Amino acid sequence: MKWMTLLALALVAAAAQGQEATGFGTAIIGEQEAAIGLFITPWGEDEASNIDRPPRLFEVPLEPLDPAAFGNQVRAWQRIGDARRSRLSR
Repeated sequence: MKWMTLLALALVAAAAQGQEATGFGTAIIGEQEAAIGLFITPWGEDEASNIDRPPRLFEVPLEPLDPAAFGNQVRAWQRIGDARRSRLSR
């Protein structure tokens, strides 16, 4: 038990010798073998945003339908459906 305490103190002393006095600022020491990056962001309070607002319905104003455009779209979908059915029947 006593040897574990001495070993821990020796490890702390060895780690302290590796640090150099930088004066003002922050010294960050980590494992050299770690493949994980370190991201440091400045400290500050985040302002409230509207990203997490509660869900609501999206109201789209009604507009008159163009009969010619609607007919073209219906015919296009019919052609696509006919082409798919002909491929399946082969």
